Amino acid sequence: MRPLLRTHLFARRPGLFAAAMVLSLGPPVGLADRAMAQSAGARTIGLTMVDSLYRPSSTIQLRRGDRVKFVLRNRGKLPHEAVIGTPAEQMAHEKEMVAMGAMGANAMSDTPEGVNVKPGATKILTFVFNKAGKFEIACHQPNHYKAGMKVTIDVR
Repeated sequence: MRPLLRTHLFARRPGLFAAAMVLSLGPPVGLADRAMAQSAGARTIGLTMVDSLYRPSSTIQLRRGDRVKFVLRNRGKLPHEAVIGTPAEQMAHEKEMVAMGAMGANAMSDTPEGVNVKPGATKILTFVFNKAGKFEIACHQPNHYKAGMKVTIDVR
C-alpha cells in the first residue's frame, strides 16, 4: 500500500484516499463528525507553529478512539502544514516533498489528516485516532521536518 500522506495523489484519485484511510487509520472524519467532535467530547490540543518548530513539542498521550481537535496557530513568518501519520508515513511524505522541491511545498491541500496554515492564521484539524501506536503531527515545508518540526503522539 502506498503511504497515507500522498495527498497530491489522493487529490487526483479520491477513491484511493478513502481506501488508504480505511486501511491505515480507520474512517476519515467527515463534516458531521467534525462538528460532533468539536462539541461532544473532543479533547482540544493547542499547538503553535514558529519558524521550524511546534510549541509545545512534548509527546501527546492519547487513547484509541480519542477525538482530538488540534488548534494550530502559525505565529511564524513562513507557511506551515500539520499532517498526522505514522513515523513511516511521515518519512515517505518527506521524501516525496523533497523530490517535488518548491512545487511540493505549495501542492498540499487541506485533507482530513492535514492542513496548511499561512503565517498569522489559525486552523483547526479534528481527527479520530482509531488505532493504537505511534503517530506524529509534522510539517513538511522545505527543511522543517528535517529540523525537527514534529510532535510525537502516543496512542494506547
